[in-house]
Amino acid sequence: MIEPAIETQHVGPAPGGSHARFLEPVADELDTIDLPVTGQIPPELDGSYVRNGPNAQFPRPDGWRYPFDGDGMLHVLTLGQGRARYRNRFVLTQDLVAERQAGRALHTGTFEPGDTPSGISDFDGHHAKNWSNTNVVAHAGRILSLWEGGAPYELTWRFGTVGEHTFDGGLPGAMCAHPKLDPVWDELCWFRYSAEPPYLVYGVVSPRGHISRTLPIDIPRPVVMHDFAVTDQHVLFFDSPAVINPAAAATGAPMVQWEPEHGTRIGVLSRDGEYDRVRWFPVENRYVMHVMNAYTEGDSIVVDYVHRPSFDLASAAGIGGSPRLHRSVIELGRGIVSDETLDSTPVDLPRIDDRRAGLTYRYGYLAAVTRSDGRPDGVGFDTLMRYDLRTNAVVQHRFADGVVVGEPQFVPRPDSTTEGDGWILAFTYDARHDRSELVIIDAENLAGRPVAAVQLPRRVPAGLHGTWLPAHQDRQHRDDDPS
Repeated sequence: MIEPAIETQHVGPAPGGSHARFLEPVADELDTIDLPVTGQIPPELDGSYVRNGPNAQFPRPDGWRYPFDGDGMLHVLTLGQGRARYRNRFVLTQDLVAERQAGRALHTGTFEPGDTPSGISDFDGHHAKNWSNTNVVAHAGRILSLWEGGAPYELTWRFGTVGEHTFDGGLPGAMCAHPKLDPVWDELCWFRYSAEPPYLVYGVVSPRGHISRTLPIDIPRPVVMHDFAVTDQHVLFFDSPAVINPAAAATGAPMVQWEPEHGTRIGVLSRDGEYDRVRWFPVENRYVMHVMNAYTEGDSIVVDYVHRPSFDLASAAGIGGSPRLHRSVIELGRGIVSDETLDSTPVDLPRIDDRRAGLTYRYGYLAAVTRSDGRPDGVGFDTLMRYDLRTNAVVQHRFADGVVVGEPQFVPRPDSTTEGDGWILAFTYDARHDRSELVIIDAENLAGRPVAAVQLPRRVPAGLHGTWLPAHQDRQHRDDDPS
């Protein structure tokens, strides 16, 4: 196990040049118990909310170009018996350890080619840094920190870093940051994309934590494929014209370029393994940044996702402009795809009650933007939203001016099997007072006041994705945890 360092170097303004305080990295690692609470933490909430995100330890002389450039940092809120504990830890990748030894940044950014001393990732064909900063998943007794450009990093159940995890050598290169955990079969479905053939590979991790299936998929060019969809019967891939071109960086252009002439298509693969042929359906150009959920219904596949018109790093609008919640229906028998906008509110970071992953479901939870003012530097999400797929009703929890909110994490009420019966957890940042909280909201009364708000001992920077680890999992593995 790699031991965490407690004191680290301050790196100044946030990656990308933004001076929004909530984007700036933090410099130290804390462990604080008995945090102040407004309201009352539900006694049934017993476990840890773990969220990952970019937090660059070392600056670059010319600055980081994209907010995705930053070392993985875990922010952990452990709840139990009405009390709260906060911890934050760097994910100590081989690359970050080498940088600590050198005392400076050694790597280029996410979308910039460059050589690194570790050579552990094939994201762009030039051994780019494994940031391990995007997501966290627990499966088969392991906690994994994820970034799509490299192998996962295994964490201890006390959130130290064990090291790179390749499933006993069964992982062919990288793993995506959005693997899908099947609640029925307990399989972890994943993919990877690469700048070198095979450009796309699909795989499955068995309930015991071994790679049980890998399948190279033939696509004509290397593309950025951030997320995908999995139902209880099918896997869907989104082949868009976000083309990877490492040579472009030599001219000062972004390494990923939107080339609409290549078109967009959705690939459908059967999960039963009987057929290894992907059936492709051409659709209007789009970029699927995040999938909310998908399910198979008769001869059709329904997928709800965040639609972006493009993936254009050179555009002033950033990656795809304003994202909207869409639904695509793939009719396998007729061979057609329909698409509709479910809601016109700008949204992202969709989540569901994970017990309905890959199955029919009713509720989706998203971070949203409902006003252009009142947010630091005009960026960040100011609202949490619940979308009812059955009635199309929308419920919003709007935060005060100057407060931004991150990804909503649904936690089910113990012993309840009703979808949506539980709580929404999310980190917030109040720019007016330069402080962060974890808010706990009754998921069935999302518009109401939070049932509790945990005051955190430090500002928590804007981050990406996380997971809820019930305490019984923690206790189950704690005795075997060397940390």
